[in-house]
Amino acid sequence: MAKQYIDVLIDGKVYSLGGSETEGYVQQIATYLNGKIFQLKAQPGFLKMPEDYQSIMTYLNLADDYFKEKEIEALHFFYKICVNKAYRT
Repeated sequence: MAKQYIDVLIDGKVYSLGGSETEGYVQQIATYLNGKIFQLKAQPGFLKMPEDYQSIMTYLNLADDYFKEKEIEALHFFYKICVNKAYRT
Protein backbone atom coordinates (compact mmCIF):
# COMPACT_ATOMS: atom_id res chain seq x y z
CA MET A 1 0.00 0.00 0.00
CA ALA A 2 1.31 3.47 -0.87
CA LYS A 3 2.16 6.01 1.78
CA GLN A 4 -0.69 8.35 2.54
CA TYR A 5 -1.16 11.28 4.90
CA ILE A 6 -4.03 11.37 7.35
CA ASP A 7 -5.01 14.25 9.61
CA VAL A 8 -5.87 13.20 13.15
CA LEU A 9 -6.91 15.19 16.18
CA ILE A 10 -4.94 14.24 19.31
CA ASP A 11 -5.40 16.16 22.54
CA GLY A 12 -6.87 19.14 20.71
CA LYS A 13 -4.12 19.39 18.09
CA VAL A 14 -4.23 18.29 14.45
CA TYR A 15 -1.37 16.08 13.28
CA SER A 16 -0.76 15.00 9.70
CA LEU A 17 0.57 11.44 9.90
CA GLY A 18 2.16 9.58 7.00
CA GLY A 19 2.03 5.83 6.67
CA SER A 20 0.62 2.84 4.87
CA GLU A 21 -2.20 2.03 7.31
CA THR A 22 -5.82 2.76 6.46
CA GLU A 23 -7.39 6.00 7.59
CA GLY A 24 -9.85 4.08 9.75
CA TYR A 25 -7.04 2.29 11.56
CA VAL A 26 -5.10 5.50 12.21
CA GLN A 27 -8.26 7.23 13.44
CA GLN A 28 -8.92 4.25 15.74
CA ILE A 29 -5.46 4.65 17.27
CA ALA A 30 -5.97 8.40 17.67
CA THR A 31 -9.31 7.77 19.37
CA TYR A 32 -7.68 5.31 21.78
CA LEU A 33 -4.90 7.77 22.56
CA ASN A 34 -7.40 10.59 23.12
CA GLY A 35 -9.33 8.38 25.53
CA LYS A 36 -6.16 7.60 27.48
CA ILE A 37 -5.21 11.28 27.63
CA PHE A 38 -8.73 12.17 28.81
CA GLN A 39 -8.53 9.52 31.57
CA LEU A 40 -5.20 10.85 32.78
CA LYS A 41 -6.30 14.48 32.71
CA ALA A 42 -9.27 13.51 34.89
CA GLN A 43 -6.90 12.24 37.60
CA PRO A 44 -6.44 14.65 40.51
CA GLY A 45 -3.20 16.59 40.18
CA PHE A 46 -2.30 15.38 36.69
CA LEU A 47 -2.68 18.80 35.08
CA LYS A 48 -0.53 20.35 37.81
CA MET A 49 2.44 18.21 36.77
CA PRO A 50 5.06 19.58 34.35
CA GLU A 51 4.30 18.74 30.71
CA ASP A 52 7.26 16.39 30.38
CA TYR A 53 6.04 14.44 33.42
CA GLN A 54 2.53 14.30 31.94
CA SER A 55 4.04 12.87 28.75
CA ILE A 56 6.00 10.23 30.66
CA MET A 57 2.90 9.24 32.62
CA THR A 58 0.99 8.88 29.34
CA TYR A 59 3.76 6.72 27.85
CA LEU A 60 3.86 4.54 30.97
CA ASN A 61 0.09 4.06 30.90
CA LEU A 62 0.17 3.10 27.22
CA ALA A 63 3.02 0.65 27.84
CA ASP A 64 1.08 -0.79 30.79
CA ASP A 65 -1.95 -1.36 28.54
CA TYR A 66 0.27 -3.03 25.94
CA PHE A 67 1.94 -5.42 28.38
CA LYS A 68 -1.35 -6.31 30.07
CA GLU A 69 -2.81 -7.16 26.65
CA LYS A 70 0.24 -9.29 25.79
CA GLU A 71 -0.19 -11.14 29.11
CA ILE A 72 -3.85 -11.81 28.32
CA GLU A 73 -2.88 -13.13 24.88
CA ALA A 74 -0.29 -15.44 26.45
CA LEU A 75 -2.86 -16.75 28.95
CA HIS A 76 -5.35 -17.42 26.14
CA PHE A 77 -2.65 -19.26 24.20
CA PHE A 78 -1.72 -21.34 27.28
CA TYR A 79 -5.41 -22.10 27.90
CA LYS A 80 -5.85 -23.35 24.33
CA ILE A 81 -2.85 -25.64 24.74
CA CYS A 82 -4.25 -27.03 27.99
CA VAL A 83 -7.69 -27.57 26.48
CA ASN A 84 -6.21 -29.32 23.43
CA LYS A 85 -4.13 -31.58 25.68
CA ALA A 86 -7.16 -32.44 27.79
CA TYR A 87 -9.15 -33.47 24.72
CA ARG A 88 -6.33 -35.67 23.45
CA THR A 89 -6.14 -37.72 26.65
